[in-house]
Order: sequence, then C-alpha cells, then structure tokens
Amino acid sequence: MRFFTRDRAAPSLRFYTVESLGDKQSLTPEGFLVILDVPIARTGNMIYGANEIPVAPGRDGLVTIHRDAEDVFHFDYMASLLGKSVTNDHPPEDVVPLNWKEHEVGQVLNIHRGTGVQGDLLLADFIIKDPAAIKDVRAGKREVSVGYDAEYIEIAPGEGKQV
Repeated sequence: MRFFTRDRAAPSLRFYTVESLGDKQSLTPEGFLVILDVPIARTGNMIYGANEIPVAPGRDGLVTIHRDAEDVFHFDYMASLLGKSVTNDHPPEDVVPLNWKEHEVGQVLNIHRGTGVQGDLLLADFIIKDPAAIKDVRAGKREVSVGYDAEYIEIAPGEGKQV
C-alpha cells in the first residue's frame, strides 16, 4: 500500500489503496470503456510498518489497522465516491473544478458492496473516456489506487482502527 501524508497534523493522512482492475470490461457504442466491479476499498485487518500509520507500533515493529464494515460501507462514505474522477495515475494535486480537465479520464459510478467471496469489498464501475487511458487499460494496465483521507484511533500499541 502506498501513501503520503498531507501537511497537517496526524492522525489524518491521505492514503492510496492499491487494487486491480478486473476483466469485466466492454466498450460502449461510442467507444468509451466501461469496467464493472472494480475493488476500491476493503474491510479487514491491514498490516503496516512502524512509520506508515500514526499509531504506535507493537513490539514487533508493526501496526495492525482494523477497517470495519460499518466504516467502509457507510452510506456517507459510499456516496462521497459517486461521480469522482478516474485519473491515469495519481495526479500531483487533488482533482477540483479548476483542474479536472487536466486530470480526469473518466468517472466512478455505481458504488456497491460485493457479495459472496467479495463481501468484504467495496466495488464500483468505471467509465473511461480518454483515448490514451483506454489504450493503457486495453494494453494491460490494471492497478487501481483510490486516494482518500483517513483518521485513526489507537486501540493499543500496534493496534488501531481506521475511520
């Protein structure tokens, strides 16, 4: 998992969760690329090194962070992702009204919880409209990384909760 901190005090960080585009891809009659059921977040326990998270490490130098279903699948969080910009790699700045034309290659649609073996995943559909980004995906680009702000509650040294 890759991340960078913002220039503000911990425990608030910006994170990039790395997942993978699936094979459920099709082209619309106009030539846009639609990708269904892209994993964009997950529940469960994530292991981090001592300096990656604003939670004191355990004796082994690691931190276990819990991501609970009530946080990952919270209505407000899911709604905050709807219509967000898809970019081709992480831009050097947040995508906002003044710069979206420089960075956006598509949009995030249909935010939903997975079922069955994907029940721990938050999924979304992407529509990619930029020809270069479509070409990259069709040529095999598969890494998806959602940038988001997170806050942490330290439960004990080496253990915390992301909210």
